[in-house]
Amino acid sequence: MVHDRRGLTRVRAEVQTHLEELGHIVSEANSYAAGADEGDLLRLRAFGSLLHDFYTGVEAIFQIDADEVDGSRPTSSDWHRRLLSGMAAELPEVRPPVISRNLESLLDEYRGFRHIFRNVYGRRLTWHRMKPLVEALPHTFEQLKTELSTFFAAIEKICE
Repeated sequence: MVHDRRGLTRVRAEVQTHLEELGHIVSEANSYAAGADEGDLLRLRAFGSLLHDFYTGVEAIFQIDADEVDGSRPTSSDWHRRLLSGMAAELPEVRPPVISRNLESLLDEYRGFRHIFRNVYGRRLTWHRMKPLVEALPHTFEQLKTELSTFFAAIEKICE
């Protein structure tokens, strides 16, 4: 678990690497969004992959937090859902919430999509279901960065 500035610096660097990758994913999704429609199966598959990758990166950040700050992560069959909800929870005497309940709700939509993407054939993807996620991606990413910054500032004070 992170107990000092050195450990916190290492965790922040790991998280920053993931945030940079997420930034590329968001940029790529934005560049492809214009003109997307139901009939463009290749583009739908590309968006599916980008949305999948986005949430996978977010989850990687949360796994780092669970391992390095919380000291453990969920291991049950619903660990993906529990990891996300745990990030919005305060752990008294350990850490404040990593993200807000509002951001948890937004990210849960991406988590749910990722599950669908992994379990359906690509031809079943529909733009009308993916479009809100693609359009919300920049805002969701900015909110994630802001809330992670706030979280790390709070953790830094705890480490002092």
